Amino acid sequence: MSVRDVQDKAFLDKADKEAPQLVEADLCEFKPFTGVAVSKGLFKVVNNDADPSDPKSAEGVLHNPHSFDQLGAKSSTEFNIGLAKKGDSLEKSVKLKMSKKGSVLRLQCDQHEFMQGWYLPVTNAH
Repeated sequence: MSVRDVQDKAFLDKADKEAPQLVEADLCEFKPFTGVAVSKGLFKVVNNDADPSDPKSAEGVLHNPHSFDQLGAKSSTEFNIGLAKKGDSLEKSVKLKMSKKGSVLRLQCDQHEFMQGWYLPVTNAH
């Protein structure tokens, strides 16, 4: 099934302003660790990690979300931004150049390499 020639401008404007794909760093895991990344849409990562019992990480555990446009063994960086404190976040537009060839968005924390997420690029969130 497909919908074509939609004339409702209010609907189209709302559809263009979709909420970003939200990924949370929680207990040193990306949640959800799989999902979709809407092409030209927003991708948001929030750091929710802190350990009040440890003086070094009471304000937050440092995470460094590093995203890649991944096609087989070939990859290129999309963003690489540190989130030092609990509550820090980043929001970036998804621009996967190799998505037409079948690439995926891979998210990895440069501080904790076991923290990974995989997101399938789609043209529409619906």
